Amino acid sequence: MLQRLNQRGQSNVLLTLIIVLLVVVILGGGYYLYSQKGDTDTKTTTNASKVSDEADESEDADIEDEDAEEEDGEETVTNLESVSLSNVKDGKGIGTAERKKVDGKYTLTMNTKELPDAPENFEYQAWIEKKVPFSRVNVGKLTKEKDGVFNLEFSSGTDYSAHPFVYVTLEPVNDTNDDPNDQVLSGRFAL
Repeated sequence: MLQRLNQRGQSNVLLTLIIVLLVVVILGGGYYLYSQKGDTDTKTTTNASKVSDEADESEDADIEDEDAEEEDGEETVTNLESVSLSNVKDGKGIGTAERKKVDGKYTLTMNTKELPDAPENFEYQAWIEKKVPFSRVNVGKLTKEKDGVFNLEFSSGTDYSAHPFVYVTLEPVNDTNDDPNDQVLSGRFAL
């Protein structure tokens, strides 16, 4: 009888270990799928000035809706988020980035303060990025307004809400390299 209880105890321990292992596998798979956010790219670097056919088709499909909304004079703004941009290079300059959907289009606005002028033949460029699956998008050149104030407004029919990292780099003018130089300002949106 004692041997039977011992076998039952071993069976219970084995069953418990199997259940714990299954729970860990299920939770790990759920986290992996959640972090994927439905994307199938394994590694993507995009220059936003290169417009894809898919984006064109998406934008063409949205034109009728936009025209109807413009007649009403109202914009629909959703998912408004803002983040501070910290200087990660030399302590000069700060900024803010704001992302939102305006009438269904992804919009990113960046404003900086106290950023020094770019050296001759260089310009400040903005990037958004996600780690899993890796994707980086150059969203354009920041435009100097006045006294160290640089701004950018980027709009796209593609939804980049899964790209939480936003940063500014100093790049050579007319640079065709898809890899950014060292970050000057950096921030991260919540997912």
